[in-house]
Amino acid sequence: MSIYQRGRIWHYDFEEGGKRHFGSTKQTNKREATRFIERLRTEMRDRKTGGQSTTKTLEEGVTLYEAARLPVLKGDTLRHPLMRLVRHLGGDTKFHEITTADLNRMVTTRQVDGTPANTLRMDVGRFKSMVLWLEGEHPNIRTPVIKKVRLPGRTHKIRILNTVEEEKALFDALAALPDQRGYQLALLMLDTGMRYGEATSLTWDAIYWEAEKATIWRSKTDSLTTLPLTVRTLAMLREIRRETARSDHFVFPSLAGSRESKSMVKGIRLSGINAAHIVQRFGKFTPHSFRHTFGTRLIRAGLSPVVVQRMMGHTNLNTTMGYVHLAQEDGIDDVRDALNAQARGPDTFHNVHRLYEVA
Repeated sequence: MSIYQRGRIWHYDFEEGGKRHFGSTKQTNKREATRFIERLRTEMRDRKTGGQSTTKTLEEGVTLYEAARLPVLKGDTLRHPLMRLVRHLGGDTKFHEITTADLNRMVTTRQVDGTPANTLRMDVGRFKSMVLWLEGEHPNIRTPVIKKVRLPGRTHKIRILNTVEEEKALFDALAALPDQRGYQLALLMLDTGMRYGEATSLTWDAIYWEAEKATIWRSKTDSLTTLPLTVRTLAMLREIRRETARSDHFVFPSLAGSRESKSMVKGIRLSGINAAHIVQRFGKFTPHSFRHTFGTRLIRAGLSPVVVQRMMGHTNLNTTMGYVHLAQEDGIDDVRDALNAQARGPDTFHNVHRLYEVA
């Protein structure tokens, strides 16, 4: 939801019941405008539910959300942020009475206590996802109106694979390890832009072999994204499928819900791409850097930022524009073609790499 000023009057723009609503609050005071929007949304829900709106505490809302999402998200990525929210905001707090100011105070307090910026971003993101889920699945439950929360900025440089030599060194190091899951995950994340948790939660029934696509659930934004699969990624997935039990639901069953792949972390360390002089200049390479590399390559290939936004699962186009400012309208097939072209290019090591070679 957004609230913004035109002249002295505050306006609103939000989604409710799958429809977009926007207009003037006819208020010059921001607090009164926010109350107007809350009343408006309550009236809309009352009309939809026959006036049967119910009030829940934060803990009750968390219980509903956790029961529905835990089978999908798995483990700590869901439970820990929710536990922290209950602890800091109070489980008995009425859910719809939580305000942006409450979240800002929580962020400030925990920042002073030394909580990492990424943890704060994760917790606020999980809270917003819970609000969106409850609005969609339980429209009769009153939910809070949350505006932009003041979060600490990223203090590190965004690192990508800048050169072919760097990429070759990394994948050679990963391929040399006995545990090939680090190599497989790295290739999947590099060619699809999946986050680590999304890659390890990938299921076999989400892969459409003939269409060369996969559908994943973005837990961060509570949304589905259909991603193209490159030739080499499909070849790798087919090889994994041949070697795993048919009863396995996840592509990487032993890693589902894990925080990191030890073999991937070890491969990154052994490759030398995080040498001190490189980190000082470009920043540290982490598993999430595969996602940054994916987004940057799509932009460099000339794809529209709107298409890249959809592939990355960003809710805000400004996040996508952080990679590079280029524009060209294209679709999902063009994404696959661009990635396959880079994988086959004469200047890339993939032509001679011994694993998942592209014919």
